[in-house]
Parts: sequence; structure tokens; C-alpha cells
Amino acid sequence: MKNHTLIAIISLSILTLTHLVYIFPQIGFSQNIYTITSMLQVLAYAGLTAFFIKLYQKQK
Repeated sequence: MKNHTLIAIISLSILTLTHLVYIFPQIGFSQNIYTITSMLQVLAYAGLTAFFIKLYQKQK
């Protein structure tokens, strides 16, 4: 469970950072930045999903 918790914390951090990129657009929205942030968001949501699946299995 500790590994899944660590993955969930990292995933939330990645989601927070990618949303900050969207809030502060000084970097400029090139297609490459948009693609990278989108891939990071998908990976972060996958990490959160794995955490909640493990949590559900632990409750059973």
C-alpha cells in the first residue's frame, strides 16, 4: 500500500504542476508543451486510479 500511496502523491503533484502551466501561460502554448502536459495528466490519472483500485481491494 505504501508504494501506491507514494504514486498517488506524485500523481497529485504532477496534476497540480500541469494545471499551473495552464494558469500561467508565460511559457507559451506550443503544440509540444500541450502534448507533454496532456501525457503527464493521463499518467497522473492512471496513478490515481491504481491507488483507488488498491484501496478498494484492501477494503474487501
